[in-house]
Amino acid sequence: MPLRSLTWPSSTIAILVTGALFAMAACSGNPLRVGPRDAGAKGGPGGMNLGGGTGGTAGVSGAGGATGVSDGGVDLPAAVGGRDGSGPGDAAVRLDQAPDISAAARAEQVCRDAIVAQCERLYACQGFSPGDCAQFAADRCPEYYFGPHTLRTVDSVEACVPLIRLASCTDFLMGNATECLLGGLGTAGDPCSGPSECASNSCSALFPRCGTCAAPLALGKSCDVSTGHCASGTACHKATRVCVPTPLVVAHAAEGEPCDTAGDPLVGCEGDLMCVPTKSGGTAGKCAPLPKQGEHCLTANSLPQCAPGLHCGLSRVGGVRAYLCGDPTPCGAAFCDANSFCYENPTVPISCRPFVGIGEACSRAADSDRNCGAGGYCAVTSVSNDGGPVSDGTCIQFGQVELGEACDTTTSCRAPLVCQAVSCTRFDPATCYQPTDAGSGGAGEGT
Repeated sequence: MPLRSLTWPSSTIAILVTGALFAMAACSGNPLRVGPRDAGAKGGPGGMNLGGGTGGTAGVSGAGGATGVSDGGVDLPAAVGGRDGSGPGDAAVRLDQAPDISAAARAEQVCRDAIVAQCERLYACQGFSPGDCAQFAADRCPEYYFGPHTLRTVDSVEACVPLIRLASCTDFLMGNATECLLGGLGTAGDPCSGPSECASNSCSALFPRCGTCAAPLALGKSCDVSTGHCASGTACHKATRVCVPTPLVVAHAAEGEPCDTAGDPLVGCEGDLMCVPTKSGGTAGKCAPLPKQGEHCLTANSLPQCAPGLHCGLSRVGGVRAYLCGDPTPCGAAFCDANSFCYENPTVPISCRPFVGIGEACSRAADSDRNCGAGGYCAVTSVSNDGGPVSDGTCIQFGQVELGEACDTTTSCRAPLVCQAVSCTRFDPATCYQPTDAGSGGAGEGT
């Protein structure tokens, strides 16, 4: 059964965990695309939202630049950092190396440290690099964490950083490690630029766009994402589906021992071990490390995972189809390099296809064999006659204009910079609270 995508798009980062993981929708007979739809580059339409929060399960929402809604933890909307086999890097300066920095510089550094810490755990626990986390943090901190309506303080976030770094993968992916990243004052429908400004730790848009807060669900309420999200300080129990106090009570099993991340009680794994389901679609399984070179990909939570630096691809050696981990990405009897993706449909043998370049025709369809390469995304500007979705478009280069440089409708700013008064400037979260712009989502470009 073909998988919709088995590697991550390489563009900007968006960390904030949504409850829904990147779907590997399997449809018998549909073409296979093993590789990113829009390879992208840092600064593209997808954005990294290391918002933190509680009760989430790490994952990715949508594709091709869509943004996600936080369920706590870490969220990766569509065009997110590339799986380049490298780690997420580190913050530029540790706080203990600069004890005399100003309050403003300290707030910026604490914000950066929290983002990088989550990137490090994401890399260890899910096997892919979310991209240039240090650059992402530098472009957004401190406003991203310490916006107008947040309850976070520099002290509280600073105390949270070591808890994130030392957390087991189970605790990190369940949101236990980030429950110390508080939400905000915003209630249902209030404007926001990120989860830190909402009592539910959930905002419908990501910095630098304006969105609205999801309804905060009180302790003991049923956790149905259609009605809201558990309030900051509570989390949705995966088995009972009600909001419970944080941190969640989780047992940690050793390698080879049974686990169930949605059981009652919750049983996860020690350290960087993952709970590998014994049945497809189930949550009960045994604790094991992420798959190594040549081993079958782990598809727990519908997310293809391999050990850090490896990619999940479809191998077809000797007529046997299998999704295996490797570097470079396995594709049939061959391997795809960074300039190509793996493609198959019922009439075309599986093979590596080159990405299309800037200005060339592309498609955002799930079965597309025309995917944009690094530095671009597929922009769709036409409208169908029947009002349905349109997938064909043109590969457009991500914004490249830097801070202080001139911009217009055809020369866009590098995300998350926004074009104001024909000049690229940093996004101000207070924009979302101005009566004329609140909730409009039009303040910025990029995420």
